[in-house]
Amino acid sequence: MGACFLEKESIFMTKLPDDYMEIRSGLGTASPNSLLVVPLRTENIVIGVIEIASFNVLQPHEKEFIEKVSENISSNLFTSKANRKTQELLEMFRKQAEEKAAQEAEMRQNLEELAILREKLKQEEIRN
Repeated sequence: MGACFLEKESIFMTKLPDDYMEIRSGLGTASPNSLLVVPLRTENIVIGVIEIASFNVLQPHEKEFIEKVSENISSNLFTSKANRKTQELLEMFRKQAEEKAAQEAEMRQNLEELAILREKLKQEEIRN
């Protein structure tokens, strides 16, 4: 799986060691006869790997189908990750906007208080 991830290419094997893995089900346990490891990549960026073991040797059209499906999975995962990042950024900007609005309100209040103090000082100067 690591080689598939690093090389960004599918790996297909038909001569698997007997102790490589076992597929278990309610019917029993058996060793696979073929293994296909496909990178999940988008624009040359690998975001994961799918490993498919089969009792039968996968035919070329089956491998092609799995590789096409992996492209769709990759695209959906990449889009989902981008959407999540966009939501995080939107939330961050919303919080910043709220903080800025609070700061502006506080500044307006301070300016109003200064204006009132200035007016009081002006009136005292006039009286004196």
